[in-house]
Amino acid sequence: MSGCHDGVSASRQAAAGRPALVLGYAMARYGYFDNANREYVITHPALPQSWYNYIRNDEYTALVSHTGGGTSFWKDPVRLRLLRYKFHLAPYDRPGRYVYIRDRQSGRYWSATWAPVQTPLHRTRFECRVGLGYNRVTTRYDGVEAEMLYFVPPDDALEIWHLTLTNRCRRRRKLRTFSYAEWAVWGVLRDLLNIDNAAACARCRYDDGVFWHTTPNDVGASIGTSKWVFPIGYFTSDAQPAGYDGSRDHFLGVGRDESRPIVVERGRPSNLCANGLYPLGGLAHDWDLAPGESRTITYQLGAGMSKGPLRRRIQKYRKPAAVQAAFEKLQRIWDERLSTFQARTPDGRFDTVVNIWNPYQVINVTASGTGMSPVSWGAGSSMGFRDSGQSVLSAAALDPPLAGRTVRILSHVQHRDGTLTKNFAPPPWEELSRSRSTAAWALGESGFLDNQAWYPIFVNAYLKETGRLGLLKEKFPFAQGGRRTLLAKMVLAMEVLWNRRGPHGLPATGHADWNDCLNPASKDSESVFNAMLFCAGCRALEEIFAELKRRRDTKLWASRRAKMARALEAHAWDGAWYRRMFLAKGGRILGSRRSAKWGRIFLEPQVWAGLCGALNPARACRAMDSARRTLSTPFGLRLLAPPCPGFEREVGSLGILNMGFKENGSVYSHANAWAACAEAALGRGDLAFQTFMDFQPIMRNDQAEVREIEPYVLGAQVQAEPFIQPGRGRNPWVTGSATWTWLAATQYILGIRPEYHGLRIDPCIPAGWAGFTATRRFRGAFYDIEVRNPRRLCRGVSRLRVDGREVPGAVAPLPAHPGRRVAVEAVLEG
Repeated sequence: MSGCHDGVSASRQAAAGRPALVLGYAMARYGYFDNANREYVITHPALPQSWYNYIRNDEYTALVSHTGGGTSFWKDPVRLRLLRYKFHLAPYDRPGRYVYIRDRQSGRYWSATWAPVQTPLHRTRFECRVGLGYNRVTTRYDGVEAEMLYFVPPDDALEIWHLTLTNRCRRRRKLRTFSYAEWAVWGVLRDLLNIDNAAACARCRYDDGVFWHTTPNDVGASIGTSKWVFPIGYFTSDAQPAGYDGSRDHFLGVGRDESRPIVVERGRPSNLCANGLYPLGGLAHDWDLAPGESRTITYQLGAGMSKGPLRRRIQKYRKPAAVQAAFEKLQRIWDERLSTFQARTPDGRFDTVVNIWNPYQVINVTASGTGMSPVSWGAGSSMGFRDSGQSVLSAAALDPPLAGRTVRILSHVQHRDGTLTKNFAPPPWEELSRSRSTAAWALGESGFLDNQAWYPIFVNAYLKETGRLGLLKEKFPFAQGGRRTLLAKMVLAMEVLWNRRGPHGLPATGHADWNDCLNPASKDSESVFNAMLFCAGCRALEEIFAELKRRRDTKLWASRRAKMARALEAHAWDGAWYRRMFLAKGGRILGSRRSAKWGRIFLEPQVWAGLCGALNPARACRAMDSARRTLSTPFGLRLLAPPCPGFEREVGSLGILNMGFKENGSVYSHANAWAACAEAALGRGDLAFQTFMDFQPIMRNDQAEVREIEPYVLGAQVQAEPFIQPGRGRNPWVTGSATWTWLAATQYILGIRPEYHGLRIDPCIPAGWAGFTATRRFRGAFYDIEVRNPRRLCRGVSRLRVDGREVPGAVAPLPAHPGRRVAVEAVLEG
């Protein structure tokens, strides 16, 4: 060990340049935000939970943890899974993208990314930089520094593992590395339900430094409906191997796991690869490093349908220049995406969320759907109508082509009766875009009636952002066949809610509304939430028809909105807040002061009273005050109070959940983002900002032991009392709160909203702010916006100047020529 000390004392960390303060807030025990490089820097490998990143392009998606764990798929997480991953099974975060390092002289071995060998922490340096589309893990142990860069090139279906080893000793080092990529190309369902058959079908061949995995995969509900696919997975490197291992069991050895494989311990590859074994991508390489010397190796893991193009791809990425060019292109893509909106405000934490991490999460959630995630096998549906539709609200600005594809996919899942399939797994986009009919994938449960109103809401947002009104004339199939224009399909969807009103004049719940656990025994129960969302959907249709100059239709939906609002005010107001649901059997009301044991107040109707734009503003403010008084926690607003103590058939599955979990009283991030929007819509800027920041993970960066999940992205829920660990986060990444957080920040608090003929500037900010600046890309132009607040108000633009000329109102008009920069100055004076 002489000359190879790897201690990580505080003084050594300081000498290495780790900052004590970043953006004015303390570096937490486990990591910090590095805004200059747009990275979150993890400084400790043994986290309370594994923290993940998505690395992906339009065809290939990989989920990678801070120590290299995770899985990947090509196009389809169900049929075309590449790497095996054991979700939620101890030991956690296994297996992964591993490279073992073995000293050929001493026999000691360790992992390039700390896991799975997990060397002693006091002798190991560790850093993982979570970036936009990549993870860069750097470790130092036994005098050897290993830097592993994981990323997916923008243009090809593969992932890159780029490893650099540096000898930090004063003596020469002779090393041998062993890669580990455990295949699961036979599909996730077979991996879960029929693993014996997987091995029986497994085909793997090693040929001159390349593993070819060609296991057939059947897709279908039964033998009679199976459709066979024949994907090809491959694993290789850009260096000549010293040996190889194509069998997982031979590599690990009897009674062993990934932390101490027998092949690595002995230092000799098996040179075995055959059909009928559990296959592995294991390549051994020898390294001879002089003191201070660095060398690199690039591994490729990818997929396709024929070997010819794959061989050409392999040769392409064996060239270091191609790898470097791909990584630089990836960075340019994220530069372009994030340039859509950049703000500078008096709060650096707010800026970190808005400028970097929230838009990054929005795009990944929109692209990856609701399937595979850190908490989901991805064995079922990969999209949800309400989930993906709401993602469009923000993705329309951040990635218009992605949002447009999403709108088109969602327009395939309507049934002839107007209802919409809740969850589904569409085929890859290139297949769907060529098809003029819809297959069985679009059929499914369609009774979740909030979906009906989301349809015009997200389409309207996409049209405002892009101006592509021609989309309304495009025809899309119904799930059972037949076609209709997008405009007609939206109207049909809204007619379902209008025609299924109950005795109070409010729409039916159906199987459930947005809260899936309020699924009452009677589907004719009336949902206050659906009524409020219907009002918002009416507003969207009014705006669309007004833009199309169809006055009769505009008036029709305005009158329906007004009638629904009257029903809400007459029947849903409980005296201090809005009720939640009228059960069809027994006359029971949820969300009322008369509720004896639980559920006296729910958050959703209080926030949508302010958001739907149809109800009495004074009542909406009072409702939000009631929510804040009864639902507040240190982590945000919980979804209801008191939580439900047990199952009640007439209510649904809410009581199946433990109190303080998920829909049963957790701090649900999605609804908290709505709450921030509602406060801004009501003109209460201080409360809007406070509500927004209360549930942001950046505010809990120094509480990782409690929160547990990633501090750089939102989770769906933060668990609340009476749970023994209030503040614990769960369900990271895949959450509708991502899109609404972006809307809350950019369109409600900063108040920069797209309209059909320009950008509305209507901020609702904390009174203490002197102002802010922002840049917003819109319709091909960049709007450079300065908002000044000399009187320290929350709201009220009194003057608006565009390119030096004062304009009436608060809308900066569309530019005469795309590509130019537009200077906008706004003053808040009440």
